[in-house]
Amino acid sequence: PAEVAVSLADQVGLWLAAAPKLDIASKAWTYQGPLSGQQDVDVKSWLAIAPEAPVALDGFYPTWDEAYLDLKAMAAGLSQ
Repeated sequence: PAEVAVSLADQVGLWLAAAPKLDIASKAWTYQGPLSGQQDVDVKSWLAIAPEAPVALDGFYPTWDEAYLDLKAMAAGLSQ
């Protein structure tokens, strides 16, 4: 996040919160995976680039439970 902070700070109008999902070859096949269950998701540093911008969950959630888990993951990341 630090490398792109200067160029993004004035351009972010909305954060879309999601995580990449990888295939068996460790290649990203979508960037709309859930945040929950991801290792080393640094939500706080990314959102600090443009703290006034609203955040929308952008993952694919087959159930409301999965959306809830992402909200919990985001809250945990912000409280660190």
